[in-house]
Amino acid sequence: MANAPSTEFAAWYGATVATAVFVWNIWTWTRRQARLRVQIRGRVFYLDGTVLRTEKTENGETKVYAGYYHVEVTNIGELPTTILGASATTRVAGVFDRLQAWRHSVVGEFGTHAFLPHNQKTPPHTLGPGEVWSCRVQEDNIHNLCQPGRRPRLELTASCWSRPRLFEFPLPRPVYTEDANT
Repeated sequence: MANAPSTEFAAWYGATVATAVFVWNIWTWTRRQARLRVQIRGRVFYLDGTVLRTEKTENGETKVYAGYYHVEVTNIGELPTTILGASATTRVAGVFDRLQAWRHSVVGEFGTHAFLPHNQKTPPHTLGPGEVWSCRVQEDNIHNLCQPGRRPRLELTASCWSRPRLFEFPLPRPVYTEDANT
């Protein structure tokens, strides 16, 4: 009779540990894949970018460069994946877009030719765990796709996804200036 509580405790302890290990194995198995984190930053200027104009000032010449969106894709998963392509689109994506699609007759798109990859890593490009692929696209190209009620999106295709994923470009907020006389 004295052994009954200790055997029951050992049985419960073993069952609890086995269940925890089973749940942990399922969780690690589901997480063992390639996962991509996508970041898009606007208003980025590059010294090797397009020069819009050259202005003469009293201190010399000043170059005005075109603004770009900087796209950065990081593999935060445990397995490698391949970036197959990047493009910009205004096509419908979700349920709410499909409900409002009747208002938009034109879909704007442009492909990978407008996206300039950094470090000569053109798609398809394999990303190992922890590696980064980045590219840039001129802001004017994206802003030309803007339509009322529809924002341009980055359409990224990767081998770890069954279909392309869409990410909205962060459009700049309008700058309001107040007149000093009012």
